[in-house]
Amino acid sequence: MTDPEPGLSQSEIHLAAADLIGEGSRRFCYRYPGNEHLCIKIPMAKKNGFKQQNREVRYYQKLKKRGVPTERITHYHGQVDTNLGTGYVYDAIRDFDGSPSLQLIDYMRQQPERGAEYLAILGQLEDYLFRYRVIIYDLSAWNILCRRDENDALEPFIIDGVGDIVAIPVFNLSDRLVRQKIQRRWMRMIRYLTQNFDFMLDYQPSHYEADRH
Repeated sequence: MTDPEPGLSQSEIHLAAADLIGEGSRRFCYRYPGNEHLCIKIPMAKKNGFKQQNREVRYYQKLKKRGVPTERITHYHGQVDTNLGTGYVYDAIRDFDGSPSLQLIDYMRQQPERGAEYLAILGQLEDYLFRYRVIIYDLSAWNILCRRDENDALEPFIIDGVGDIVAIPVFNLSDRLVRQKIQRRWMRMIRYLTQNFDFMLDYQPSHYEADRH
């Protein structure tokens, strides 16, 4: 068990049904009682949730050891005990007024006229992932939240899927293979967005490299 950061509860936290704020493919997400800036993720036992959660925790530890900043991914704070089992504490992304931040895909659908801003946001995320060699195993516009500031500007954060699922972990020691993996997953998301939003036709990936044979 990873040690929780200072400020997290050392006693069991009670989570009620009313605290549930989201459900992913392998984890439930709850409000952290008494702290709106944090959330608690509970893995689903029947969907290998704990196995994937442990992989993610180990990957966060690797990023910390490498000195990678968490400026574009939600910060992981450690584990806590809850009435639902072990919980994993992360930042909760909220707008300047305290309201929960929306997904990037929501903004794209509701305000397509801001296309140029979304292209800039994608550029920021792309640069972060490639610069620090951060692998996201489930990269999609649904896993990107945009924090809105008092000037209505948006700041993106990847909230889920940090890390990788690999049969042979040594492959992730190769910068070239890691870069190729990031590129494949990034371009898969870009292709989906391009098929659904006209403004994406102006997107120019800055780190793309053609496959070399």
